[in-house]
Amino acid sequence: MQIIPASLFRQRLKGLPVKPIDWRRIEILDDRMVEIIRKMTPQERVQKGMELSQFMRDRVLCHLHTENPQWTEEQVQEEWRRRLQLCSTLPNF
Repeated sequence: MQIIPASLFRQRLKGLPVKPIDWRRIEILDDRMVEIIRKMTPQERVQKGMELSQFMRDRVLCHLHTENPQWTEEQVQEEWRRRLQLCSTLPNF
């Protein structure tokens, strides 16, 4: 995925016919975020990615526990694995 600063994205759009944006194919980051990410070392980027992944895993597990209080921990983990499997079957955009 290509990261495009919002200001550059707006510049590229000037004078072009307006087309709907396929949000599955592009992510627009705030200019400040682009600056922060560019200053990170590759190791820092990987670390942040791992932290985000762990955060999202924790959020989904918490949601599953909340929505299904009768489930055992094993059932919650099985649903987590099932959802991960679904992600692997999605087409690459």
